[in-house]
Amino acid sequence: MQIDPTPGTRHRTALGGLIATWRRRRHGRMALAAMDPRLLRDIGLSPEAASTEALKPFWRA
Repeated sequence: MQIDPTPGTRHRTALGGLIATWRRRRHGRMALAAMDPRLLRDIGLSPEAASTEALKPFWRA
């Protein structure tokens, strides 16, 4: 059996990953909110779908 030399390392690593995911969501949603309808059409989204996604809290997938 191997003992983790630094207790809580897995928890800090998991927390760091979670925070990184939240940041990516936030930045992606902010980018969607800033796009004009032409750009949204180019990526296959309606303004309504983009607005719905942009308004989600960062912790929701």
